[in-house]
Amino acid sequence: MNATTVTPTFPIDRLLVCGICGAGMTLEYGPEHRYACPHGCVTPLEADGLNRAVIGGIVPAVVTESTFPRLKDAVKEAISEIQADNPGFPGEGLTDEVIRALLNDPGTLTRHDEAAGLLGMFVESIRVRPGQATVRYSMALPPGSPSAGSRSQEIELPEPATE
Repeated sequence: MNATTVTPTFPIDRLLVCGICGAGMTLEYGPEHRYACPHGCVTPLEADGLNRAVIGGIVPAVVTESTFPRLKDAVKEAISEIQADNPGFPGEGLTDEVIRALLNDPGTLTRHDEAAGLLGMFVESIRVRPGQATVRYSMALPPGSPSAGSRSQEIELPEPATE
């Protein structure tokens, strides 16, 4: 029997850019996956922690009363796609409250490949510097967002995401 190795991916993989030199950051695989600048500008960043921190900052900026209906439809579509590949995957009981809880849990979004497509719909790039990430959006943030009207957002990165 041949063993197949699955290379893990994270939702923000293709969006990360070094905030110092502008190069695309790459995912280095190992016991703890890390993002690194190909030029060594920033200390490698632990992938799971960085994804959680950045997604945890993005969600409150984009999930507002005005955007929730479209995001709810996207979540339901993503769950339908997951169910097509995993017939036992639960999908019943998707109330607005459950969907909001799923969207507000960065861990939920880091576990599903569909999250990358969802983020790619409104995030152009994420520039990472030590202790901080700048998210650049493809459109102005919606009414109700803490950064309403802006096309960028600063997210402070906690220590575990930058070690």
